[in-house]
Amino acid sequence: MRVTWLAAVCALLIVVLLALGERTLPLFGGDAELAARVYRTTFMLLITGVAVGLIPAMHTGLATFLDRRIAASGTEHARARPTVGFLRAAGPWLAAMVGVGGLGLTVSIWLAE
Repeated sequence: MRVTWLAAVCALLIVVLLALGERTLPLFGGDAELAARVYRTTFMLLITGVAVGLIPAMHTGLATFLDRRIAASGTEHARARPTVGFLRAAGPWLAAMVGVGGLGLTVSIWLAE
């Protein structure tokens, strides 16, 4: 549940930065290139935070849904329980991989300019 808060905070920061727009240009001494570079890097980092926060929650939600459907159907399928267990275990690992990839892209965006 805590990583869902990460996604919410990152999404809120994206909205705030979009609302501010060019009003933050004086913070960069009027250098529009530097401001654009910082904004691109910041947005990539925040988008990564949103994805990392939502991926485990989505996997847990899907696993819970499947678990309830299995219980409601009354029949036990051979692959049903292992699939639920896989979804619960894979969420944090997938979030970690997306986080590492997002950080790599953030560094790449910063160094590309």
